[in-house]
Amino acid sequence: MAADYPLHARALARPHAFLCGIAAPRHVIIGSAPKTRLLATAAWRSLLSTLLLAAGALLISCDKDNDSDDPLPEETTTVVVVTPADMKGWVKHVMGTPPASADLVAGPATPLAGTGSVRYTTAPNHNHSFSFARVRNTKYAGTLLSDITKLTYSTYVERRDTVVDTPFLVLHVDINGDGLPDDVINFAPWYQTGKFLVPGALDQWSSKINTWQTWDALHGGWWLVDMTSDALSILNDPDHKGKLFTLADYLRLYPNATIQNLPNGLGGIRVGLGGPTFANNFIGYMDNYTIGVKGVNTTYDFEN
Repeated sequence: MAADYPLHARALARPHAFLCGIAAPRHVIIGSAPKTRLLATAAWRSLLSTLLLAAGALLISCDKDNDSDDPLPEETTTVVVVTPADMKGWVKHVMGTPPASADLVAGPATPLAGTGSVRYTTAPNHNHSFSFARVRNTKYAGTLLSDITKLTYSTYVERRDTVVDTPFLVLHVDINGDGLPDDVINFAPWYQTGKFLVPGALDQWSSKINTWQTWDALHGGWWLVDMTSDALSILNDPDHKGKLFTLADYLRLYPNATIQNLPNGLGGIRVGLGGPTFANNFIGYMDNYTIGVKGVNTTYDFEN
């Protein structure tokens, strides 16, 4: 049978496939008589010598075939320490009566970057509609979402009146190139597992009490508020019939989308809590916020 031909006969049939690890056909027929000795031994040796001399060039060809036109950049990471005296582009933003709070403190436990973090709280009589606490960053206005190669942050929940409340990440996004934010896209840890998972998103499990956890927003599920028509409502989340999507999904619709600051100067990146979906008596923390742009990562370490 043709399958009994020597390995070098199959290599001669598809040398590039043989060397590059591409499956060759099981049956190789050279001539009209598969069981006939095809070449004399001396001829085989000559052909094998030729094949070996060509192997180097073919293997180089394999490498080129496997190379991407746009290889992933080599990652570098810079750690930036954020303190109350030098916020490094971050600004605290609290609102409401009574307001929630956001303060730089020591701990809790052993943070994943340095020894401090941002501490968030909501009051016992938290105003669910308009009470928020956030830290916002202004430095990434104009950054293409497609250039973001890493987007993570870490949280620690000390107490909460629900089983899900956790600080969440928000990006203000310009989709039409006018320099103004059109969409508010939200990454919430409580939508990253179970029934909420969408194709392409990682299962990041549920948030826990008294445990530092890191969330991968780049590969998570997001939901959207259209600022042009629904700026004050955040009830487009999956609990209110909103739909989750991945950033890859979003970029297929808006490939030139960029992060943008608000017209009043507030930063287009924010991590915080509050609003209609957040309960009273919350105490939680955020640290180790990392954003990578074209492989250049910046980790923000919040210290008191």
